[in-house]
Amino acid sequence: MFQKMQIDEDKGYYSTFGGTEKGIKVIRSGNLVVLMLEGVGIMGFDYTNGKRLFTID
Repeated sequence: MFQKMQIDEDKGYYSTFGGTEKGIKVIRSGNLVVLMLEGVGIMGFDYTNGKRLFTID
């Protein structure tokens, strides 16, 4: 999932998601932050320290 989200510094931020910004969702519940990228996967992070807790591809 991180590979799909890498930014090409020469092209800038908007090249990263290729127009899929509508397919990105972020939800926070307590100290859990869930990042969902449609068609790619889901990642869970600890809000307090940024540590990745899980990844589902």
